[in-house]
Amino acid sequence: MRILDRLPFETVDSTVSTPHGEVLIRRYQIMVWISLAVDSSFSRSIPAIIDTGLNHNFALNESHLAWANLRLEQLRKIGTTKIEGESIPVRKAEVHLHHNTRGTKLIAAREPYHLKASQGIIVFPAVNKYPRVPILGIRCLVNSNLRLIVDGKRKTVSLRSDWCW
Repeated sequence: MRILDRLPFETVDSTVSTPHGEVLIRRYQIMVWISLAVDSSFSRSIPAIIDTGLNHNFALNESHLAWANLRLEQLRKIGTTKIEGESIPVRKAEVHLHHNTRGTKLIAAREPYHLKASQGIIVFPAVNKYPRVPILGIRCLVNSNLRLIVDGKRKTVSLRSDWCW
């Protein structure tokens, strides 16, 4: 199943709208739309960056929860992780990736794809200011058995749940 189908990425800085204003997406960043689910209730979709350098599932700042129309109290703490010597809370939430309309950045009219994030998500304290934009990490893609293809010539990304191309 195609989840991201020739999703374009920019070679110049751009912006995306959130309920709390415009957010900068830097050149070559792969921006996707994510929803979080807590107790079977979906959040509002929010922008996130695919970051294969993040070896966790998903990370966001506590201030980003407002973008998703969530509150920190809704996400049960299930542990901590150490990042550069600092203990950061890990919280329970389901991560759902929205399909794009082929060749565009538009969200397709389909149910979002449930990613496997059983080890939880990282929620940085609001005072931290990191990350600038929520980030979807490599662990979530690997645990979900997904295949990520970056087409440098077309400047697009495709993501599939099966291995047939």
